[in-house]
Amino acid sequence: MKIIYLSILSFALYACENSNIDESNSLEKVKNTSQLIVEINESSSFDFDSTKVINYDVEYGNDISYAGNSRATVRVMLNVSDIPTEEEITMTSYKIFKENTQGWNEVTIWTYLPEMDIKSAAYGIFEINNKGEVSFFINEASLIATKWYK
Repeated sequence: MKIIYLSILSFALYACENSNIDESNSLEKVKNTSQLIVEINESSSFDFDSTKVINYDVEYGNDISYAGNSRATVRVMLNVSDIPTEEEITMTSYKIFKENTQGWNEVTIWTYLPEMDIKSAAYGIFEINNKGEVSFFINEASLIATKWYK
């Protein structure tokens, strides 16, 4: 799969075998990186790196299941003194998913930085759907009115 930047906040996805790259033969177009989905399964190229896991505290989880679909959310406070990298948050979220949320069809993990209101918008959002597809994005707007905002 190739991800091609089209314009500000617009990307197109192409099959790797596709040598003719133009918008007309893209697999899908997305408006921003939060819509990019990477599948994590036994055959994927996802490389979990435990050295990138950040110390954290699971604040609480909720069962938000609905008819025919078991779904959970988890809110996590990252124990950091500097803003972590996307990779660090992704690895930490993946570890939390693997260790704490087995048995759920879908899971969303919201990560917060110290002193952020855990009932407000999260900084990092990691989601695994019932097909095993993972999406992750950073919510920079959640830093406004916090000590982390620059």
